[in-house]
Order: sequence, then C-alpha cells, then structure tokens
Amino acid sequence: MLSRLNTVVRGNEEQQEQYDGNRRDDEENAPALEHGLSPDSLLPASERTTGAVAISTADQLLRRASSSSARKRVIAVTYGSMSAGSGIAVCCFTASIASARALLSRALLCLFAIVMPAAGTAAASCAEVSHFARVSGAMGVFVADMHGTAEAPAFVKALACNLLHSGRAVVLALEYPRDEQHFIDEFLRARGASPQRALLASPFWTRPTQDGRTSRAMLSLLDWVRQQIAHGARVRVIAFDSLAAPALSGTAAFNARDKAMADCLRHELSNLGADEVPVIFTGNVHARKTKGLQALNAPPGMESAEPLGYRLKDLGYLHMNIDYRGGSAWVCPSSSTCGVREVDEPGGGVSSFSIVRSGDPAYDLQYFVGSLTASPPAVTDK
Repeated sequence: MLSRLNTVVRGNEEQQEQYDGNRRDDEENAPALEHGLSPDSLLPASERTTGAVAISTADQLLRRASSSSARKRVIAVTYGSMSAGSGIAVCCFTASIASARALLSRALLCLFAIVMPAAGTAAASCAEVSHFARVSGAMGVFVADMHGTAEAPAFVKALACNLLHSGRAVVLALEYPRDEQHFIDEFLRARGASPQRALLASPFWTRPTQDGRTSRAMLSLLDWVRQQIAHGARVRVIAFDSLAAPALSGTAAFNARDKAMADCLRHELSNLGADEVPVIFTGNVHARKTKGLQALNAPPGMESAEPLGYRLKDLGYLHMNIDYRGGSAWVCPSSSTCGVREVDEPGGGVSSFSIVRSGDPAYDLQYFVGSLTASPPAVTDK
C-alpha cells in the first residue's frame, strides 16, 4: 500500500503533464460526464472499475474530465462502484491531479477511506445484471412490468441493489394508489417479528380481485427494501397511481389516469437529491415513451393514448421493457377473475439478468429474465 502511494507521488508530475496535454479529449468527454453517464460507459469492458484496474480507471477518467463538477462525479461514481478496500485508489488519484504536497496532505484521509463503506450501499451482495453499465449512470429508469410474475420484481431488486452498490441512492416508484403511501411508510419503518402486518392491513392488499401488484414477489421486494433501509441504505418508496373518474372509459379513462400519475411523479421527483435515481416500476403499457398503443392491437381510439412514460419523456429517463421466454403469470382477464395463466411454452431459466437494446421504439432497452413464474397474491383471503 505504501509503495502504491510512492508510485503515485513519483508519477504525479508526469500525470499532470498528460492532463494538460489532453484538454482536447477532455472537451469531448466532459459533456457525457456532466450529463450522468457512468465511468463504465466511457471505457471498454477490460478497463471497468473492478478489482486491480480500479486505479488506472479512476486516473484515466479524472484526466478526461475538464471541469470540477465532472471530476467530482467521476470520484463519486467510481468510488461507489468499488469495494471499501479499494477506496484508497480513488482517493489517491483524486489528489494526483493536484500537487504532490496535496497528495501527501490527504494520505491519512485516503487510509481512512479503506475502512469506510460507500454511503448508501446495500447491505448484501447483489444478483448479477449483465450490461448493468447501460443504466448505471441514468438520470432515471422506467422498468416495464406485466404484473403477476416472480421475475420482474426480482429484476427490480437486482437493479436497485446494483445501483446502491454503485453509490447511487434509489427512489423506487411503484404503481400503487397514493393512499397506500401511509401503509408503505409504516411497513418500511416496522421492526419485530411480523412487519408485514403494517402493509397487509391495507385494503389494497386484501381487495377481492388482486392483480400482480400485490403478489408474493412484490411483498418480497418491499421487504428487501425494508431490510436495506434498516442497514442504512439510501432508498425510499413512492406510491403514484391514481384511479380515473368512474364516468370515464376507454381512451379518456386511460389518459386521465396516466396524466394523474405523471403529475404525481413530476411533483414527487422535483426535488431529487444529486445522487438519487428514480426506478419507476409500472405496467408495460404505462412505461412506453411513445404516443398511441397501435402496436398492442389496442381497441379503436387508443392511437391517441398518452402513456405515463410519454408524458414524462422530457425528463430524459431510460425506458426498459421486459423480455422473457414463455412460462406463467398471475393475470386478471376480467375485473372479477384472476388466476395462473400459461404465457407460452417455458423456455428455461437464466443464470443472470441481462440488459440489451430494444428494437421497439417505445423503449430504449429491454431486460431479459428467461422463463416466467406466476406469483400469486400475498394475501389469499381477508
């Protein structure tokens, strides 16, 4: 460790010269850093911030950043994506763009970083999400759900966990009625043997006809959030759904509901912290960023539908749809009938989730979960 510090000191003057000579590259790369891209998105896979390459990666990015704010973001995101034991690498190379005296004066602080975990990280390890770098620096993410599966909530858990470990704070926005906020908050604060009682006391979780939003998998996701908060992770939950006026139907009802949801989210997300990233988990129809539902064989008139995602398109969030290979889901084909339905012939599970680009213009990305598994309601009777 001391030899590493000495190496940094000896190479400080050379790095300063390289930094001064790379101003043109700085000007090209700084806009990406300023607008929320992660270090991983600017480097090839072989140079991403893991293990032994942490030092060189942090140094390259710091020298590419042409402004103070860009350098600060590199420091924050790079440190957040590393283990606490690698914190000294980022701390020391932060100082490497200054003078050797500044480096030495920060040496004790660098050593202190070794034993300090990154603020807001999750308490346990995360499930792997291949190509996580596609979303790690996003301003916000819409995650489309088809309701009633075990896999979609599990992916949201993995996504939120990886975001926390990368140093971001997470705002999980769920398609629950706004009246549910009180019950959710009570549950997230609950301790003791049966914390679920605070949530399951809600009429929403015990209504006669339950879609997948109140599934066992969703309860598991919320319980994971509760545990992360108990361990000090910076994550909070927002309920944003709104029911349309009973007198409305068809496209008018859809637009009224999605407008109300958009207004609620725009208000709730207007005062985000600098490192907070919204993860908006909602039905795949609502998550679309394009106007109209022609591609879904929707009923006449829906070509003028304006989904939630379309109404918030100006926020610059990524829109991600679910991709799967058959299986089953808990679905409600009518307002009074719900049950397990086969979606298609199961295509097998996967060892990890993955994120790829979407061919549907209504979404930027899609997340692949393999075969689906139905998740029934958490509460089967009152």
